[in-house]
Amino acid sequence: MCIRDRSWLEREAAEVAAGRIGIEEDVAFHRAIADATDNRIFVRLYDGISELIHGSRRDSLSVVGGAARSLADHQRVLAGIAARDPRRARAAMTRHLDHVAAQIRDHIAKGG
Repeated sequence: MCIRDRSWLEREAAEVAAGRIGIEEDVAFHRAIADATDNRIFVRLYDGISELIHGSRRDSLSVVGGAARSLADHQRVLAGIAARDPRRARAAMTRHLDHVAAQIRDHIAKGG
């Protein structure tokens, strides 16, 4: 998956518009970011972690509004990357991870 080829972002938008969670596209987004580092060790770590967090990823995307928020977050991260603005991209990714953590906490609090 390449960060320049953003067809997965279009697919994620289509999934969200159709009322689905777009989990495969979410995985593709994060993998594209990992691949863009050109750090094979980081990519291998991401792949291992990605398998471990599949359930929490599904849970956070399944929260009402979770998939739409994730899509918006992904778009902001990519805008920072496209602008070659590392501070903007980092801030957007931090915000995204904060959103995901909050969604997982809410899911757990509701007995999930």
